[in-house]
Amino acid sequence: MKDRIFPREGTDKDLFERLNEYISYFDKNWTNRVEGATDEEIEKFQNIYKMIDKNFMIPKSLYTYFKNIRMINIGDDILLSYIDGDCYPIYIENIIDWNEFYLSKCENIDYIILTLFCISDKVLIMDLSKNGQISVIDEDEDIPIVEPIAKTLENLLFKSVFIKYEFFDNIIRIYEYTKVKNIKENIENILKNYDIKRTWFDDGIRYNGNEYYGYGNGVSIYLCFCVSAKLGPGFVPGLRGFITGENKELVEKIYRDIDKCLIKSK
Repeated sequence: MKDRIFPREGTDKDLFERLNEYISYFDKNWTNRVEGATDEEIEKFQNIYKMIDKNFMIPKSLYTYFKNIRMINIGDDILLSYIDGDCYPIYIENIIDWNEFYLSKCENIDYIILTLFCISDKVLIMDLSKNGQISVIDEDEDIPIVEPIAKTLENLLFKSVFIKYEFFDNIIRIYEYTKVKNIKENIENILKNYDIKRTWFDDGIRYNGNEYYGYGNGVSIYLCFCVSAKLGPGFVPGLRGFITGENKELVEKIYRDIDKCLIKSK
């Protein structure tokens, strides 16, 4: 296996290049399953928005995404589906149809639909009123619920790659209930001792900042501090996620330290 490359920060212009560097470490053939949109397709997409706002320009990150990975031939390979369930394949034709229907009912442009979810009425959007923030709209409710999940499309894509690909033979999955207060702070302090830090794309926007994407010393860790379950008379905060890396001893040692600070509910 070639040398480990953890994703670097960059610009919208080199977004695909950086994604390719990261994913190819785990899946060297992934680019064979993606295809970019044509200039004509991108122009058609942009024109449906220009019917409402003649000055509309497609956001740079979305343009790069469309040009390089607008279609993935295998549904389970869709990067965006690894954040919040299964999505429909990202075909530019579908995106044009969805947005054309959305705009037919609007007077102003508030957001761009990126994809729909297969098993619910959720919609993944780029919110143009919030500098391109990525959110999920849940229309199952009487009043639609909007949940922000990433500050940018770039951050969402790298979060998705992290969840999809950061798995080595040495992996420990975590799903615990705990009564420990300040569990988030306690665990982050443990991880600092191992020089594990939040990744640059961990923007703290989802679950009120109660997610953690960390990397250091060849170890990758994802944690969510906001799970709760009904146990006995009340709700108990929980912890879920995974620790993985090529160094089995280090992965196990970190888990043992985390486990020590958990008081598991009976």
